[in-house]
Amino acid sequence: MQEIENRLFGSLYATSACSNEINDTTAVELLAAPGTNIRYLITDVMVTNSNTSSGSLIQILDGDNNVLWQGYAAAESGWSKNFRKPIVVTSNKSVKGKCGSTLATDGAYICIAAIKDIPDRS
Repeated sequence: MQEIENRLFGSLYATSACSNEINDTTAVELLAAPGTNIRYLITDVMVTNSNTSSGSLIQILDGDNNVLWQGYAAAESGWSKNFRKPIVVTSNKSVKGKCGSTLATDGAYICIAAIKDIPDRS
């Protein structure tokens, strides 16, 4: 994984990351826990599945493995979602992604965009 951006917008930081190939059911960290009193607001997710014969349910999880969003990526397909109302992740929780089934060859890739937010600015 690599964090692509980390830009300041007022007191908010935009950040994004893309996974390496995922071809089993192990959850992979996309965004590390941001720190005490900081939370992620997930704005966009893009998934591609390069497997030629199998599809898989792709899940976006928080650091406690709670499902935040999921969608099916058919073989040689994918999906993307822009959240007009961002998904709010509990403070100081990482964001993970995983396949719901094993893709023996050519796996899935997950890209995510989020905002680092400080919920209590008082």
